[in-house]
Amino acid sequence: MALSVDEVRLVIEEVEQVVSLEEAKVGDYIKVLAGEKIPLDGVIVEGSSYIDDSVISGESIPKYLGVGDKVIGSATNLSNTLIIKVNAVGSDTVLSKIINTVEETSLIKPKFQRIVDVIAKYFVFTILIIATLTFILYKFILQKDLSISLEVMIAVLVVSCPCALGLATPTSIAVSSGLAFKNKILYKGGEFFELANKIEAIGFDKTGTLTKGELVVSEYFGDFKYLAYTKSLEIHSNHPIGKAINSYKEEILAYKIDEYENIDGKGIKGAYLGEKILVGSLNFIEENEITNIFEHEYKKFTSEGKVVIFTSVNKKVVNMIVLEDELKEESIELINELKALNIKPYLITGDNDNTAKYLAKKVGIKEYYSEVLPNEKANIIKKLQNKHKVVAFVGDGINDAPALKQADVSFSVSNASDIANDTADVVMLDNDLRLVLIAIDLSKKTTTNIIENLVWAFLYNLVLIPLAI
Repeated sequence: MALSVDEVRLVIEEVEQVVSLEEAKVGDYIKVLAGEKIPLDGVIVEGSSYIDDSVISGESIPKYLGVGDKVIGSATNLSNTLIIKVNAVGSDTVLSKIINTVEETSLIKPKFQRIVDVIAKYFVFTILIIATLTFILYKFILQKDLSISLEVMIAVLVVSCPCALGLATPTSIAVSSGLAFKNKILYKGGEFFELANKIEAIGFDKTGTLTKGELVVSEYFGDFKYLAYTKSLEIHSNHPIGKAINSYKEEILAYKIDEYENIDGKGIKGAYLGEKILVGSLNFIEENEITNIFEHEYKKFTSEGKVVIFTSVNKKVVNMIVLEDELKEESIELINELKALNIKPYLITGDNDNTAKYLAKKVGIKEYYSEVLPNEKANIIKKLQNKHKVVAFVGDGINDAPALKQADVSFSVSNASDIANDTADVVMLDNDLRLVLIAIDLSKKTTTNIIENLVWAFLYNLVLIPLAI
């Protein structure tokens, strides 16, 4: 039976019972089927499976976890049934702590104080004082009639226009927000317009932000006729690697194999027309006493943090498949444009150092932070704020929420999690990172327009009030 998001499958003395999430307690045992989200933090006590915790960790490649390994609520169980002992519920879970961090930061983060608001606050009182002094001048000093004195005082009140000051900023922001929405950009606050044009540094998450967040085959070594052997075994897998391989060269079809055995965490064994097939990692191949004939290429791609899978037929390696989280087409262009604007880009990711280093070099980012935990991302943004006047951050996952809230200006991409969208100052409604550039450009134009509006509002009052007197 499929569970709703607020239910858990409780196991009590080998009897399963579906209860609400709130009823689960620390020490309870819960069952999580393949394809389901893990509802609470805990430790695996039975079974093993590939776990996708990219929503929390930011790592693009699923982890193979077994008995004794910790799992995080909101991660996805990809392949096998698990029994998990709950070790955190409610506000003690990793996900809840991330959300709490976001909420606490939103409370202590200072609001940008508008200079215009301060001026407007005293403008009306100033006009009242000027009008009163004008009346006193005409009535008691110039000895004018009461009607004339009142007429001049009223003229001062009528000709003055505090609303021009009050409307200068919101009018520009309203128009700019409309233009932004036409460009598939959603602003969630006027402060963005005043800060975005001052950005000196911008941090980027990797998975799902600079990259597409999905594994794809990037390199293939060997005769393509053997790709059918690989697909014949991987077609039975729910793992992202299997899905990526079967999406590659779709014209090459899988065979109907005679034998199939999934060796959890290592690879797959099978047979086709009497030929013994193995598909898996280098360790899996070498465990079966098979020599890697692509040693040089293997070292190159693993040093770049890419995933490498081998296929052997009858104890002989026949192909090597390289997979990676594909870079978005516009990522390199975006980074180059930002550098042209003197905005320094940073990569902040939960991925390993090899992956981070390779991607940073590929897109042109000189400084990067790897293997970063969710709450550490916010600390890195704080560190950057000590070096740069205004720091922005672009992210998509739950793990990015603390950094999005800490940043002076934050962007969430179109496929972002709900919490990332709720936290960000700007939501990009299209999956195109170049919208960041459009948003920054629009911010500069809006700021210029606000200044122009204020200048005209002040000039109007400075010229007409003396004339009224």
